[in-house]
Amino acid sequence: MSHPRYTEEFKIEAVKQVVERGHRVAEVAERLGVSGHSLYNWIKRYDKPVEQRQEDDDLQAENRRLKAELKRVLEERDILKKQEKRLVGHIEFYAWFGDHTYEIGWIVNPKYQKQGIAYEAASCVLNHGFTKLGLHRVVATAQPENPASYLLMEKLGMVREGYFRQCIPKGEGVWWDEYFYSMLDSDYRDS
Repeated sequence: MSHPRYTEEFKIEAVKQVVERGHRVAEVAERLGVSGHSLYNWIKRYDKPVEQRQEDDDLQAENRRLKAELKRVLEERDILKKQEKRLVGHIEFYAWFGDHTYEIGWIVNPKYQKQGIAYEAASCVLNHGFTKLGLHRVVATAQPENPASYLLMEKLGMVREGYFRQCIPKGEGVWWDEYFYSMLDSDYRDS
């Protein structure tokens, strides 16, 4: 059952009927054809100054941002060199755009590069993303000055979708370019 969407003006007027004009919630709800529960929620939201509502909205947005950041941090995966039981890098894997697209990234200590560590870790994470999380798409980026990273993306079966010129500020007027890669669930199944 779908619920009608009411305009903000409608909600504010409904609240005024209770707060300013002294009508009972049940009476206003019945007359307007809304639930008493909805009307009580509207009173909580709209029976305060516009500035306070904006501050509440900002706090809710910040709360959502922090929850997303926490989720990203919890999904980071450290890469361990099994024989040495030593941390040699890490891999990031987090929601990038909705729940259907994730971004993957990695870094490996230079001492342990060119040993297939990033490939093995990224392969496992991609497998998890497509088979367990049911993702539609995974994206990754690399600077053109980092061929090891973008060649690994290609080895994994990712496709270069774009080249963004001067999109990342490096500092002091210097900008980095960036390659943009992706893999779809159909690409993963076909590989």
